[in-house]
Amino acid sequence: MKKKILILGAGKSSVYLVHYLLKIAPERNYFITLCDIDKANAEKLIGNSSHGQAVQLNATDATARYSLIKQSDMVINMLTRPFQYAIAYDCIRSKIPMLSASYEDPKVRELNKSAIENDIIIVNELGLDPGIDHVLSVDLIKSIEEKGGRIDEFRSYGGSLPSTAIPDNPLNYAVIWNPRNILLAGEDGAIYKENNHVQVVPFHSIFEHTWHVDIKGFGLLEAYPNRDALIYGNILGVEKASTLIRGTLRYPGWGETWSKVVQLGLTNETIVIPNLKNMTYRKFTELFLPASVKSDDTAQALASFLNINPTGRIMSNLEWLGLLSEDEIGFNAKTAAQAMINLLLKKLKLPPGINDVAILLIEISYHFKENRKKKYKTVRTMIDYGEPPGFTAISKTVGLPIALMADLILQDKIGVRGCVLPFHPTIYTSLLPELIANGIHFTDRQFK
Repeated sequence: MKKKILILGAGKSSVYLVHYLLKIAPERNYFITLCDIDKANAEKLIGNSSHGQAVQLNATDATARYSLIKQSDMVINMLTRPFQYAIAYDCIRSKIPMLSASYEDPKVRELNKSAIENDIIIVNELGLDPGIDHVLSVDLIKSIEEKGGRIDEFRSYGGSLPSTAIPDNPLNYAVIWNPRNILLAGEDGAIYKENNHVQVVPFHSIFEHTWHVDIKGFGLLEAYPNRDALIYGNILGVEKASTLIRGTLRYPGWGETWSKVVQLGLTNETIVIPNLKNMTYRKFTELFLPASVKSDDTAQALASFLNINPTGRIMSNLEWLGLLSEDEIGFNAKTAAQAMINLLLKKLKLPPGINDVAILLIEISYHFKENRKKKYKTVRTMIDYGEPPGFTAISKTVGLPIALMADLILQDKIGVRGCVLPFHPTIYTSLLPELIANGIHFTDRQFK
């Protein structure tokens, strides 16, 4: 009997996931149903395969969504995080396992008992970061602890970037995945611990709070704090470490410019702004400037409000991005976030001949009980390049872990039930060898 896999969402992050499952479908007797609000997106990924079908679905239609879920043997949720709880709830009442790449919604965690009672597993955070980083982190920590090591410092960094500097793009960044995720990065703020000092960083300060990270084999990058590192310290069992940091990687200079976009309020997706379609980006930017700085010279007013040099690098970057352009927004945008997504798609393109790269860096310092003063450090690095015109690195590293876990569950190789994350011993010990077998490689360097 065919096993039916339902995938919700046919965006950029689903490309490799769908490819992999269609590739193994004949051998495993799988049939993939790929749903998207735009059926054409799903049709493009399914192609002419006889092992899958494309279906139009508005995920807010609870009746249609539930009807598809209860007909399936596995649900893979590639939609945005706000859908996670509703889909998990539907899966539990249908007794269908669910996987997702998104950060776990705390409300889903509360469904753990119900998932166990209904004999299913729900695994979130199965992408790149979060996802593969969790697997590599817990594996390294356990290997150190098995030798008697005690963790003093834990740092984990991840990023998806162009593989090299982009000519005529001073931000050195490109839209390789969902542009909404780029726009809203950091919106939850962050908290971390360094040298036993807990630091809270609100959203408006995230991109001002950066530091350099040197990636061996790649080069110098910039990091900013990523969400709640303390929670993961507890999950990993290293909460007593003096340093617990999770960070996101960008090329140097990203933070100083993007912090001004955040300061202006251009990432807001809740306030509805009338008549955006026929508004120029210059007029759009002026909407966010207080009356105290407004003048006929928008550039001067903008520099004054942001307290930046009107002829400096940050101002030049904002102008390059198009915030002072006389171009009309030109589509039915309703919020600042939608207008900015349109701008990012135009300006932050990955040029032909340049691929993307997915990077993970895990750095752990530790000691042994018999000599606390003698410190050791292990640095684990994963660098995975995209393969144009084939798959991007971000599509592969997000889609592969989910595809592998779906396959393991459908083959009855995962006996765990409940709402779990990749840190679970059964999950990471099963997933890591599969990742390695499918081309996810990393190196470890030891320091004394």
